[in-house]
Amino acid sequence: MIIYGADVHTYDQQRAVPEHAKAVREEGASPGLWASILAVLLFGTLSWLLLGSEMGLATTENSGGEKPELAQVDDQEIAAALNSMGGSRSFQAQFKQDQAGCPRPLAWVSLTRAKPGPPMTIRLRSGNYISPTFNLADVPIRVAIPYPAPYEVGHGTLSVMVAGGDAIVSLLPAWQVAAGTGMTPHEVTWPSRARYRR
Repeated sequence: MIIYGADVHTYDQQRAVPEHAKAVREEGASPGLWASILAVLLFGTLSWLLLGSEMGLATTENSGGEKPELAQVDDQEIAAALNSMGGSRSFQAQFKQDQAGCPRPLAWVSLTRAKPGPPMTIRLRSGNYISPTFNLADVPIRVAIPYPAPYEVGHGTLSVMVAGGDAIVSLLPAWQVAAGTGMTPHEVTWPSRARYRR
């Protein structure tokens, strides 16, 4: 009981702190309060950035854990595919069926705006190949690209640069790319077991 009484007395003494002492204590706590708020804001911002990067990485894979696939250009579509590509005649010759040996295979991708709006542009980089600049409107366009790595490897990195709005690159599954992010890389795959043969 004596200890309890001493505790009550001590508590009463703490409650009886002079007003000027309270003011000093509150003023001293103010910088600590701002530091705590800043720490919370900083932590929240970092968490948001990390979550955003993880979500961005998650879009490179589908629910089964597989990376998006590129669709191969069929033999009868080679001429149309080459018309959608840039590069010199000697560059394009390596993809033609009349080339001696086995011509290099090509892949299709479809490009469209993510939502209606003003015209926008997009460029693709696949390995060392950089596509012409394509103007995107409401109707999707289909363009051909070389595979971004040797066909036998079965995977590589496709990069996209868009300006004027968000774009969708139709892979399996589709990939949405935000505007103004520079060259955005994306891991893709293809069924290398079905190797191209003449």
